[in-house]
Amino acid sequence: MLHGVHRRAPEEDTAVSLLVACHQRIRHFTSLAGRLAEASDAPARDVADAAQRIHRYFSIAFPLHVEDEEQSLLPRLRGAAPEVLQALEAMQREHSDHEAAVASLLLVTQALMAAPASLPQRAAELRGVAERLTGLFEPHLTREETILFPAALRLLDRDAHAAACAEYRARRVDRGIVAVS
Repeated sequence: MLHGVHRRAPEEDTAVSLLVACHQRIRHFTSLAGRLAEASDAPARDVADAAQRIHRYFSIAFPLHVEDEEQSLLPRLRGAAPEVLQALEAMQREHSDHEAAVASLLLVTQALMAAPASLPQRAAELRGVAERLTGLFEPHLTREETILFPAALRLLDRDAHAAACAEYRARRVDRGIVAVS
């Protein structure tokens, strides 16, 4: 679901292609949370594993993605057209709006990691937070993919993309994470 953004070959990674890959992971892990909520008869080890993967993504990789957008993409697009500036403002505002729902998801996945057999009692809570995040994320991600990412592809030269990619990687190295996510 790449609205107006085309993935380049891996050897031609751009700041945008890496952000698009993050968006795919955001959708994947949000969807996984929803599926986990419906899996009340799943074996405890599978519940704990899924909860751990969701928790890891949203506690480690997701905050890095937000930093990538706010610290590397936003400054490079500041002088763009009014539509792009409005989308940047919405992006920042929505990042703040996501914090409470992500915190709720982290709490419920942490509880499921500790007590996977509690999934039947926690399913409604998990389902609710997964649905809330889907409702928050989808318009947010779509706006970035239809306005901000195409603008970055148009306006940023190869050096700017390389610099942003280097910043993304440095954030991960600083936190002991090798891959860009």
